[in-house]
Amino acid sequence: MTGLTAEEFNANKSNYWVGITVTYKGKNYKYDTKEYRGDKFINELTKHFDLEYMATYFVMTEVFECYDSRGKNCMMASWGPQEQGGDYIWYPIFYDIDTQLGVNNTGIPSFEYNVDATEDGNYSTSDSVLWNNFYKYFKSSAIISKYKHLKGVTSGVSWTALQNPPLQSVDYIEGWYNTDPEVCNSIAMRGKRPITAQNLDEYYKYITITNGSNETALKNGLIGHLSSDDQGNFAVDEGTYFYMLQGNRSLARR
Repeated sequence: MTGLTAEEFNANKSNYWVGITVTYKGKNYKYDTKEYRGDKFINELTKHFDLEYMATYFVMTEVFECYDSRGKNCMMASWGPQEQGGDYIWYPIFYDIDTQLGVNNTGIPSFEYNVDATEDGNYSTSDSVLWNNFYKYFKSSAIISKYKHLKGVTSGVSWTALQNPPLQSVDYIEGWYNTDPEVCNSIAMRGKRPITAQNLDEYYKYITITNGSNETALKNGLIGHLSSDDQGNFAVDEGTYFYMLQGNRSLARR
């Protein structure tokens, strides 16, 4: 702790001198208490993060149950300070969103749609100081307001109205998941033969791979994922990975 001498240190004491008297909104702090750290987080968050962007990211991870997106699948980007001489301002961005909507990274549904994701600790980093403090201190002032904003509410929120609120309806959300060109305006999805297709990755990666050693099995219709034992002998797996062929999961999302 800054300013703490060896004589003043006490391993059994939780309140330590912070070095100088710090004032947050008229309240003076001399010791490193929970109250001091809470007010420090509230007052200094926007020196390091963009508040609106952070609230948007938090709401999206909550609504879509992005299990890993507050930890190992969360990346931070910065375009530098927003004021001369200031610190870098950071923006959380999505990366590898393979764990969402209650599905884990092997494609198995793990959470129900109605979980209270944050309060129930349904995140791989549910002990994150950053996100727990953000939820605790900014729930009313930023998170709930941003949720209403993303739903299309225009009154009583902290930000100006959106032209296309991303959470305005289930059908609108479905349009993005299904890359409906009328919703997401994707040129790639226009026409009779769209570029993207459902489940091809799972089909080729888990279902069709085989080799000559399974010719008999293939003739008998036992087409499946190849597995091998510790002796290097191959065998046909007749369905262990078939659960991954889940179509577009529209019904599950709805």
